[in-house]
Amino acid sequence: MIGTKSTLQKYFKIVDLGPVKWLLGICVKHDHPNCMIALFQTACITYIVAQFKLEDGFKVKTPMDMNVILSKQLSLVF
Repeated sequence: MIGTKSTLQKYFKIVDLGPVKWLLGICVKHDHPNCMIALFQTACITYIVAQFKLEDGFKVKTPMDMNVILSKQLSLVF
């Protein structure tokens, strides 16, 4: 990652603000000891719910299947 930052600094004026916490409205949480990253869209969902006045709507939890193992082979490469 350090190589990437130094390369970008050659072409752009950048400021290192440390580890990402928010990216495009998505909250990013790092769990370094377990080498995991969690993404939360709570702020975006809360905004949409308020826009459409759905605060009193039917609430359902839909967590991701914990048995899914993601890999590079599952991703689309363009």
